[in-house]
Amino acid sequence: MKFHICSWLLVVGFLLLNLNETAAQATSVDKAVPVVEATTLGDTNNVHRVGSLFLSGQFTLADIEAIKKANIRRVITLRKPEELKWDEKAAIEAAGLHWFEFPFREPAELSDEVFDQARKLLRESNETPTLLHCATANRVGGVWLAYRVLDQQVNWDSALAEAN
Repeated sequence: MKFHICSWLLVVGFLLLNLNETAAQATSVDKAVPVVEATTLGDTNNVHRVGSLFLSGQFTLADIEAIKKANIRRVITLRKPEELKWDEKAAIEAAGLHWFEFPFREPAELSDEVFDQARKLLRESNETPTLLHCATANRVGGVWLAYRVLDQQVNWDSALAEAN
């Protein structure tokens, strides 16, 4: 089985995300790369912002108004539709926002296409404010890790600490 570098990074990232003590020791942040900052979007959990890119856990229907007020124009989910009891896609589109989904639950479900498409949209977030989310932000952390290392050349330890 051929393993794409993104898939490899995600699998390693998932394994390392649970090693909090190691990731917490990584304190260097690359210069000229935006810093990840905690923020809020209504009652959404685990929200962080890097410029016009937001990363989070699952939001509620009521949080869509806060998402719009934050000027977010595009929502990317990593969740599978059956994980929710409401139609997230319909609600996002009804709010006038663009919807993208790259669903997976396990690292084995990832493909080069998932990584490549998600990373492409993340690279475009300066032009189109974007929210990338999953249930708790764990899957977001894996995609974020690959994006930061491969697309923004952030060092591994810094990217891993952010993903954690």
